[in-house]
Amino acid sequence: MKTSTIGKIVFAAILGASSASAIADSGDSAARFGIGAARVQVDMDDYDVKGSGTGWEIIAGWEFNRYLAIEASYLDAGNVNDKVYFDGLGEVKLKADTNAVTASVIGTLPINAMFGVYGRAGIMHWKSKQSASAFGQSVSLGDFDGDDGIFGVGVAAEIETALLRLEYRIAKLKDSDLSAASLSLVWRF
Repeated sequence: MKTSTIGKIVFAAILGASSASAIADSGDSAARFGIGAARVQVDMDDYDVKGSGTGWEIIAGWEFNRYLAIEASYLDAGNVNDKVYFDGLGEVKLKADTNAVTASVIGTLPINAMFGVYGRAGIMHWKSKQSASAFGQSVSLGDFDGDDGIFGVGVAAEIETALLRLEYRIAKLKDSDLSAASLSLVWRF
């Protein structure tokens, strides 16, 4: 990970923490830890390539009160695959093995004591190893990485000391659009 990326993530976390501490109610604060599964889709801007894959996520964070939290996560997006057809070549299989580290601020609007809706805004550092194969031969297309904003909306249900969350996230990468639908379970301590 680049030094500038680490700096951006630390800056985002400090900014979120300092803003949140001004409005936090210390009685409602809690640490968060969770796991999740995601269906990830990538659409390349310049080509007719739309791949999808299934991944997993590890989540850690701090809840300042029931309205505001910060989270960091590691997302392994799995292998995103697609097939494209080229005149003279036929079918070419494309594969992208992608993972990301994120830092986000989350704002929640409680609907009642059990349910809430929330929004997420943050930064994502991602890496992707891409390859293509045809006629039984595979060739590397390269390793790519970047730092981009990530945004999401979701619903959460409080179950004992945990949150069951369903969320939709989007990110605009260098030459692609990423979207993910995820289901996660986040424990609060």
